[in-house]
Amino acid sequence: MTRLHNKMGVKGFTIVELIFTVLILALLAAIAIPQFVAYRARANSASANVAVRQAYTAAESYFGDHPGAMVSVNDLSAYGYNPHLSIILTIGGARLITNFTIQAIHAGGGSTFTIDERGEITRS
Repeated sequence: MTRLHNKMGVKGFTIVELIFTVLILALLAAIAIPQFVAYRARANSASANVAVRQAYTAAESYFGDHPGAMVSVNDLSAYGYNPHLSIILTIGGARLITNFTIQAIHAGGGSTFTIDERGEITRS
C-alpha cells in the first residue's frame, strides 16, 4: 500500500494497514492461546502421573521395611518420593500393604491419577 503524506510531510501508516495488522495479531493469538492452555494441562497431568508412580514405588519400599505399618505422605520422602509444591498427594484406604490408594493431582489442574496396592492406575 502507498503511504500518505500529511501536511507536515511526515510519512505514516494508513488506518487500513493498522487495522489489518491488528487483525492478523488477533488471529494468531486466537490460535496460540488455546494451544498453550492445552499443552499446559497435558504437562500438569503428566506431572501428576509421574508423582503417583514415584509415590507408589516409595510406598512399596516403605512396606518392605515396615510390613504391618500404616504409611503416610511424610513417610514416603525417606523412601525416594520427592514432593513437589504443585502436586497434591493423598493416601487413602486402610493405608496398609494390602489396602491403600495413592492419589495425585496437579494444583494447576489436569487429570487426577489414582494407583492402588496392585499398581493399577486410573485416570479421572
